[in-house]
Amino acid sequence: MTDSFGPSNDLEVALCSAVDRGDLEAYLDILRGATVVLPCPNGNELGPGTSGWPVMTVDGRGYVPVFTSAEAMLANPAARDMSGVPHTLPKLARMWPEATWGLAVDPGSPIAVCVPSSYVMSTGFRLGAVDPVDALHIPDIRLDGFEEIRTGTLITDGAAEEELARAIAGGDAERALRALFAPPLFLISTEKDGYTLPGEPGFRWLTLRTKQGKAVPVFTSRNRVDLGLGPNTYTTLPTRLLDLAEAWPNDGFGIVVNPNTPLTVHLPGAGVLGLTDFADRLDLRPDTDDFRPGAEPDEALFDAAAVALALEHTPGVAIQSNEQTDHTLLAAASRGDRVAYLKILLNLNVRLPAPPDQDPGTRYAGRPFPWRTVRAGDRTVMEVFTSTYMLRGTGIRTRSGAEVPNLLRHWPDPAWDLAINPGTPLGAFLPGDRIASLSLWHDQALAHALSHHFPVDDRADLKLLDAARRGDRSGFLEMLRPAKVILVTEDRGLDWNTPPTDPRFPWDPVPLRGRPSIPVYSSRTWQERSGGSGKTVRAPFGELAAAWPEGGPDLVLNPASPISVTMTAEEVRAFAG
Repeated sequence: MTDSFGPSNDLEVALCSAVDRGDLEAYLDILRGATVVLPCPNGNELGPGTSGWPVMTVDGRGYVPVFTSAEAMLANPAARDMSGVPHTLPKLARMWPEATWGLAVDPGSPIAVCVPSSYVMSTGFRLGAVDPVDALHIPDIRLDGFEEIRTGTLITDGAAEEELARAIAGGDAERALRALFAPPLFLISTEKDGYTLPGEPGFRWLTLRTKQGKAVPVFTSRNRVDLGLGPNTYTTLPTRLLDLAEAWPNDGFGIVVNPNTPLTVHLPGAGVLGLTDFADRLDLRPDTDDFRPGAEPDEALFDAAAVALALEHTPGVAIQSNEQTDHTLLAAASRGDRVAYLKILLNLNVRLPAPPDQDPGTRYAGRPFPWRTVRAGDRTVMEVFTSTYMLRGTGIRTRSGAEVPNLLRHWPDPAWDLAINPGTPLGAFLPGDRIASLSLWHDQALAHALSHHFPVDDRADLKLLDAARRGDRSGFLEMLRPAKVILVTEDRGLDWNTPPTDPRFPWDPVPLRGRPSIPVYSSRTWQERSGGSGKTVRAPFGELAAAWPEGGPDLVLNPASPISVTMTAEEVRAFAG
């Protein structure tokens, strides 16, 4: 009996009732299409094969544990310290890593059930699916309302809509589906802020009654939302057709694309469930290799810098510094350990000689910054020192400080070399042409670490993180479009809400790994982490993109974070439309 069990959601209430009745068939039927929480030992990533999947043993058999709520997972001692990732059971069944493993639902609780592998691998959770090409309903364009399709005069918004119009005109279902796989699509959210995504606990599917049955409306552009539903303040979620299919709960309702417009097509629920096989068959899954800001770092970048680092260590020479990091660097230099030396250096705030008229309070990121160089033979060198003790003897009384990652990120000239503690027992020299690779490796490594220990509770940033993990660049940018982003400026006379169309708007580029760039931030956390302190202005990202200078600098969002993206001026203006 489950009298002592306190259910935390409707799913658990229904499962409690089935357990109390001893109705296993009803229990399994309730689970069909349910969203459950999968505990992941390796953060949020499931690797190839069985890598990253949790498994427990019951009576000598392997079972994958899942939980019907975050509360149920936290109540389990073996799972409470893992990351919980929501999945629908149909999606998990399609991904199932090992045919001999069963499914353990809420292990250790009064509603726990171990589902055998035979049920998981059969039709149990694999809801009935049909070929979406056969299932797609394309309207008869001879009917009223389709004159623009017939005559080819329909005004479309982007290449995907133009391709969809051609497919509808030709009655070509496969071509229409291919067009819909071009992201993003726009889903109507039932929430005001629209931050719960399909497949997550608590997401509600908004449905309409259509001639073909109940269906979820999705749209190929924001303009099509207004044309299909009328002008209103709708909250839309950018998504992809494949993401919808993988989160689809059952075959009880389908998808209607662009309802009440000439670009409408309808796909019943069984066809939606067949989209994943369709995508695999035609190789329509998006290539996400070029947008994974939280992916593992490229170690070859670090190795290229480490090999080029020249250590100036003099054996047997001691130092009197009170800074522990100086002694740690000396130990690495005495061993000839370039790898350790660089990794220690990347965690330091170094001192820089500054000209006498330089205000030590000036900030980083080139607003302005004391780039003071000297000549060393035929090379231009910038000298930095890891402590005040190391700076002694230089004859320079004024000094400024900078975190090494920020210094390298904004290095202004690859022809300038970096000298660390020159003329001392722990001196080193890094050629300027290796600084960008070292900086990029550091930012990749930091972003990868932060993707597993995300330091921001802001829901908008969390949704950007979700899109970045999926490699969904288009969805990422569409989520960002209405959000206000932060720019740093030295003009203290500017209001924080100065619009990008104002002639005084701070289009002030700084060097970022050799390219003129304007850093922008989705929240103050990222601004402070990357050294962009000072007076700020805020503007909606979409408005900023629309006003971006033609042929101007790159846009870099949240440098060194797992929700970073870099766009050239041409890409920014193309996004603005």
